[in-house]
Amino acid sequence: MGNRLLKCIYRVIIGACLLLTTVEITAQFLFYPELGEAAYLAGKFASHPSTPDLHHPRTELITDNFSLYDWEADPFIKKHVFSTDEFGTIKPSSLSLANSEHQPYAFFCGGSTTECAVVPEGLRVPDIYSTISGHRAVNASKSGKDIHGCVSTIRHIFSHAATVPALVVIATSTNTLTTFATVMTSHLRPPQDLQPALPGVVVVVDKINALFRASQVVARSPQTPPEFAERYPEYERSLFKGCCYGPAMFNRHHSEIDWLSEGVQEAYSAYVQDAIHKFTRALGHAHIPRDAVAIFIEPNSFGFENIAAKHDYRQRLYGYDGKELSLSDSLAVVSLYDHIYEREFRAAGYQVLRVPDNYLSGVNFYDAIHLTKSGSQKIGEFYAHTLPEKRSPDSP
Repeated sequence: MGNRLLKCIYRVIIGACLLLTTVEITAQFLFYPELGEAAYLAGKFASHPSTPDLHHPRTELITDNFSLYDWEADPFIKKHVFSTDEFGTIKPSSLSLANSEHQPYAFFCGGSTTECAVVPEGLRVPDIYSTISGHRAVNASKSGKDIHGCVSTIRHIFSHAATVPALVVIATSTNTLTTFATVMTSHLRPPQDLQPALPGVVVVVDKINALFRASQVVARSPQTPPEFAERYPEYERSLFKGCCYGPAMFNRHHSEIDWLSEGVQEAYSAYVQDAIHKFTRALGHAHIPRDAVAIFIEPNSFGFENIAAKHDYRQRLYGYDGKELSLSDSLAVVSLYDHIYEREFRAAGYQVLRVPDNYLSGVNFYDAIHLTKSGSQKIGEFYAHTLPEKRSPDSP
């Protein structure tokens, strides 16, 4: 009986070790850009990172909205085409089209504010930039993508590409703050002394914890009113429950992160510095010069009295005491961390872009940060009038 028990324990231990090893190896290769030098296995054996952090190639979707904008003039559900090319970039500003034209193009990498899923095809931010400037654009954005995601995308697409973009625009200030806060508040992280040996396991646990946190937010949010259930698209019902602005997920149900703490702000500064180091290395591998890059600070609607949506979907931040912040206090916190993000990129020699004061209005947003059709138009115009004329990648 004793020998049989020992054999069972032995098999369990061996199985657990094999599982842990498999997770670690897989995660190091999968999240190589995010882990950087910590991914010692991927760095030694992988010729290039594997995950592009793009949409699935040849995606064909219909997105819809009822109450986000134009709900008074058009009181019906509006449906929009959302499709991608073989690379996973968003049509019509696709990489496949840019490659076929053999002309300089601007490469846009960001999260949902550049993805513009509920904006009609052809009217998303890169599309507007292209129409006004006369230059081709590529929309390589995806909801939730942070600066590490753009590192992954750039490495995946350009490490062996025949052509590189003349301009690169990065719009990830919101999602980078979200991933930082996720790391800072992850109570499931392994002890610090395990991280050098098992960096892949650490990042997997962090991502699982982020998904769990998001599910908790939805589960504990107010129930959707009957009219939402009957008439409103699923996305708008989610917005009513508090989705989909990352920084607003924290402190809702218990104290997690003190936004006003100097220690947290210093940690964010170090986090951005590390991300910039990985980003710069990715640009170097892709032969993209630093002066061809623009870092965009995403605007928000906290400073406006009203927004375009039928309901005020703005997701306000929560303080360390668990209390929901006012719009002005939410604006102050986000501005603080945007300033840190901007400061570190400027210190590293990058051009940083912000829309001028009073350039936007509440009608350009349907929640805290996401753009309406008119907002997409305004940001596209801003890029077209602000970004330098594109040069050929081969020109001096």
